[in-house]
Amino acid sequence: MSQSDKEIQSQLHNYLTIACNYRFDVLVTLISGEKFKGQAFATGTNEQKQNCFIIQSAKGKQSIATNRISTLTAITENPHFHKVNFRA
Repeated sequence: MSQSDKEIQSQLHNYLTIACNYRFDVLVTLISGEKFKGQAFATGTNEQKQNCFIIQSAKGKQSIATNRISTLTAITENPHFHKVNFRA
């Protein structure tokens, strides 16, 4: 991964952190088109050591590998972001 790729990944990770810090309601759309809706909860790693975004939904906590995320949309109105595209 190039330095610019790492910087982009870091910037995108910042949006996940903001969503978690403020417990935004979010809609996560994966590259596959699958969608997850819930409250941003945390970031972490899974058993495969992949970076993950964890949301709390009606189905409980769901861990989503960040490399599978296409877009992150904030349902909660906020001054930080509305929609972030993880795929340039």
